[in-house]
Amino acid sequence: MTLKPSAVALLQRVARRIVRMPETFDMRDFLSHDPLWRGSKKRPAPYCGTVACIAGHILLDGRKRVPGRWVDGEELDVDYEGLAARRLGLSSAETAPLFFQNRWPVQFLGLESAPNRAAARIEYFIRTGA
Repeated sequence: MTLKPSAVALLQRVARRIVRMPETFDMRDFLSHDPLWRGSKKRPAPYCGTVACIAGHILLDGRKRVPGRWVDGEELDVDYEGLAARRLGLSSAETAPLFFQNRWPVQFLGLESAPNRAAARIEYFIRTGA
């Protein structure tokens, strides 16, 4: 698998953002959003009131608002994994080793410094495709 330069740039932005705003990162949640939160300088829209995994952060990149339809803070039938894979120009099968933590190599597992581990995992995916 070869990543397009645009996909590499997107993944690198996501890795930097996860480290810079660790409170917005959680691999256990594709994307959770509180639509009542407003942006601030520290957490601009759409990251205010939002927590997301790597796939969710891919979808948030370059947007002014959270993708999908929301009712009372709950998402309605959004295939975040598939949308994020397509945004990278890859299939869901190709992105599964990155998007699902149970598919990560053992050196990236663990709760300590989770955002830094995720950023390292993204860089490893860029280098190896695995």
